[in-house]
Amino acid sequence: MVQHPKPAYPVHFLILPKEQIPNVLEIAVDTKFWQEVPKAVQVLVDRTISEGNGYRIITNGGAYQEIPLLHIHFISGDPF
Repeated sequence: MVQHPKPAYPVHFLILPKEQIPNVLEIAVDTKFWQEVPKAVQVLVDRTISEGNGYRIITNGGAYQEIPLLHIHFISGDPF
């Protein structure tokens, strides 16, 4: 987990796999990364989200994926 270098939301982190994977279509269903995503989300919720506030987790693909590496955005709040 790292803070987004150009955040578009008040809370904006990236969840990254340890290995370089081009996009979500290139990752095995049973990879350890998918098992660890819920843990990473829970840590981010505990550290950054006030009770009652919501969050979103997003991954982009195709024309919407600016960086050719799989990453999941963890965001909260209204866009800047």
